[in-house]
Amino acid sequence: MKKFILPFLIALTLLSNRTYSQNKIDKAALDTLLKAAKQTQTDGLVIYQDGKLYGEYYFGKEPKKIEAMSSTKSIVNLAIGKLITDGLLTSIDQPVYEFYPEWKQGMKKDITIRHLLNHTSGMQNFPNTNIEIYPSPNFVNLALAAELTDKPGTKFSYNNKAVNLLGGIVKVLTRKRVDNYLYEKIFEPLGINDFDWQAR
Repeated sequence: MKKFILPFLIALTLLSNRTYSQNKIDKAALDTLLKAAKQTQTDGLVIYQDGKLYGEYYFGKEPKKIEAMSSTKSIVNLAIGKLITDGLLTSIDQPVYEFYPEWKQGMKKDITIRHLLNHTSGMQNFPNTNIEIYPSPNFVNLALAAELTDKPGTKFSYNNKAVNLLGGIVKVLTRKRVDNYLYEKIFEPLGINDFDWQAR
């Protein structure tokens, strides 16, 4: 999967407290959240309430970009949703072969975008991205070449290749890399300008 590094979100470990919102958050609930975050060695925590920044907690650490790892999958899913909103994609039930005609054969012809989104494509995958994905010169071609280990739609199996193929579909439909499309349609309007995204 692509390495995606967001400039905000999830940073927790000792309390450097900057509070902006005037509204109150339940102190016991906040203390529970901060304790759990510290126990899980989170680098930082940013809390918004009613659309306003409530507080930032960095626990003695400097605020910095972090590698978001698999949470990137949800960000790629946002791109697919935006394609539908923009009228570039009709449905998540469209077969993948409409974008990659070489898949119009065997069981691959039955794989839909929905299967890629919910990890039921049946594609062979190693969850550890260091085994296949990062060494690969082309993430999308690696996904397209994957064998099937299960019939599409029958079994959940966490799949990085499937998400990379979603990024490929974004590029087919927009002529833009998924990170560029996300920046234009989602990140920039949210004020997110400082990020890195690895795609091949």
